[in-house]
Amino acid sequence: MHIGLVEQLLCPRCGPPYGLILLAQEVRERRVRQGEFGCRKCRGSYPVEAGFGDLRPPPRSPGPSVGAAAGRMDSDPDAAIRLAAALGVARGPGVLLLDGFRASDARALAGIVGDVEVVVVGWGGQGVAGSGVSAFVAGGTIPLRDGAALGVAVGGDRDETAWSESLRVLADGGRIVISGPTDASREWARSRGLVQLLDDGGLLVATAPRTGPKPCPAMWRGPGVPSSPSG
Repeated sequence: MHIGLVEQLLCPRCGPPYGLILLAQEVRERRVRQGEFGCRKCRGSYPVEAGFGDLRPPPRSPGPSVGAAAGRMDSDPDAAIRLAAALGVARGPGVLLLDGFRASDARALAGIVGDVEVVVVGWGGQGVAGSGVSAFVAGGTIPLRDGAALGVAVGGDRDETAWSESLRVLADGGRIVISGPTDASREWARSRGLVQLLDDGGLLVATAPRTGPKPCPAMWRGPGVPSSPSG
């Protein structure tokens, strides 16, 4: 996990305004390989092992093995290009969020869109931490600040909580991409007043109508560049 993401993380139990602090045991090229995050309020701790964060509130059940979680490690370059186009982010700095995708998909996306950190939420990101990709597993909520991501992609087989959380962390003007949309996800998008841009080729692309500016937390600004407040 890139240490620049620390400013974006929230305690999974306490939520805003309680961010997490980092106790790093091993850091390579500004990426945490071993360590733990902690909350000042509830004193909860969240481990990082082999670059993968477990940000589930306790009690935590054991996770799947690395191989079982990640599945096949190859990716479809054409699918990554379609996803990049759907997200509509040509270049960073900033964060792109993939909820329920594999780290191999994130790596391909990071190779297409310059100066971004692609964050994978879910067990599929386990075991493939590396340049341009951070990964963690979460509980029912995504422990990121409102508006933290330039663009988000989430699976159509997820539930309304996952879709709503992905929308919450989306920055104003960004796009939400639902991969493999279902009737339920389409109805959810309509009920939330999202403006549909595309529903084709297995992708539903939409934006949210502006209802006023979201908070402007410090934004991740690229490898080796310190984060600083953006507003």
